[in-house]
Amino acid sequence: MPASPASARSAPWGTVAVALGSFLALLVAVWFAAAHFRVLETTGGSRTTFVLSFALLFAPFWAFGFGAAAPLRRALHIRWARVLAPGLLASSYLVFSLPRGEFQWRYCAALAGIPILVAILLEFCPRPEL
Repeated sequence: MPASPASARSAPWGTVAVALGSFLALLVAVWFAAAHFRVLETTGGSRTTFVLSFALLFAPFWAFGFGAAAPLRRALHIRWARVLAPGLLASSYLVFSLPRGEFQWRYCAALAGIPILVAILLEFCPRPEL
């Protein structure tokens, strides 16, 4: 029996709920693992910024694993937005380094620049015909 239109619309929200719930569970696990393995003693700073930095860095991978590619493709319809969006990955470095007083421009530039350069190559280089 085919799915009704109402269930077809609600399926993505179920996926979003599972993705968010499991991601929050992962963050709770990272929170306790950081305490158990004494990560903060070696990295300094607070556990909150450590977990938030991890969340910002890992969230895109988690989201794409749960099917965020198509909605993101629709949202980023402007070419330069698609090129600059990967630079947001550097936000995890900012959250991690600024409270600790360890910020360095060269690391920030590399963490933002490398994903942007890869996006430029993928966006503007001609694709071979198959």
